[in-house]
Amino acid sequence: MQNPYVACVSPNLQITGAGPGVNNPSIINIPVAGSVTDVNVYINCLHTWVGDLDFTLSHAGVSRVIVDQPGVPATTYGCSGDNIDATLDDAAATAVEGVCSVNAPAIGSPPAYRPNNLLNGFNGTQMMGNWNLVIDDGFSAGDNGTLLQWCVEIAWQ
Repeated sequence: MQNPYVACVSPNLQITGAGPGVNNPSIINIPVAGSVTDVNVYINCLHTWVGDLDFTLSHAGVSRVIVDQPGVPATTYGCSGDNIDATLDDAAATAVEGVCSVNAPAIGSPPAYRPNNLLNGFNGTQMMGNWNLVIDDGFSAGDNGTLLQWCVEIAWQ
């Protein structure tokens, strides 16, 4: 990606293990106008059993589930590994869905991984405004976590 606009936030947001439908949102506001031509997302979070987690990115009326309970349906309960420190990129060769290391981070970059739903749905939207990342911990077993940082990397014109 040439000359991208990169915006990051370090919210130290608690990811509650309250079960499905309890959302944990974080927002990045982009103050610059331009038309999106490519998007990558970086996620750094501490959480046991990352197979519990869904990450949904929304902006300008577009919403994409970019990480959807890694390891499901390969295993009923998903990836049992801990922590995510990874970049999601549509051009990546490996899908994030199939990644699960026994060593932390369970999902770590490099390399980058292809998201569950491609980020190219944001192409053509205006990059200015709020980019929302919502985290849903789909299992209420009390395994809370923390979103340390996330970034959007946007190619634009």
